[in-house]
Amino acid sequence: MAFHPDYEYVVIATEKGKLLLAADRVAGFQADCDIKQAEELARFKGRDFEGMKFQHPFLPIQVPGLLADYVTLDQGSGHRAHGSGPRSGRL
Repeated sequence: MAFHPDYEYVVIATEKGKLLLAADRVAGFQADCDIKQAEELARFKGRDFEGMKFQHPFLPIQVPGLLADYVTLDQGSGHRAHGSGPRSGRL
């Protein structure tokens, strides 16, 4: 998963489970996904995720945390998953 090194990210507890999002995307993500409640559990800088392993949500594999300055806050969760779009190949 790719994270912008300078963005802040939060782990939030929701009625749909725990989510890791860019802090500036929480309100928009709540509206987009019809999430009623979100409680912040932890806060990190994107650079904190470099080299961490993340469990893929559907496959029995782990993917590395990478830093990428092309990650934006204009939509989605504020991070990119491998294979999620045309720029994923740059990871």
